[in-house]
Amino acid sequence: MEPLLNVLIANLRYTAEALRGPLREQLLAQATAPERKELPDQTFVALAGEAQNLLDEVNLLLQPPVETIADNFFGKPVAGYLARPA
Repeated sequence: MEPLLNVLIANLRYTAEALRGPLREQLLAQATAPERKELPDQTFVALAGEAQNLLDEVNLLLQPPVETIADNFFGKPVAGYLARPA
């Protein structure tokens, strides 16, 4: 499990850095396509949606059950609060 999580973390860091850095302008251009009076690129929309769905699925799979119960009880994500040291 640990090697898989290390690969996941490395890939997510790489992706986040790329989207905050060199790909930021391209990402913003896709996100603001209606301002250009054009429809967003359908391929981009489909790929971004698939990426979001997979990230959500992985997040749910990795989330401890107690956090899922707490999220449902309080009606908001509390995952970060449960993981913090007292």
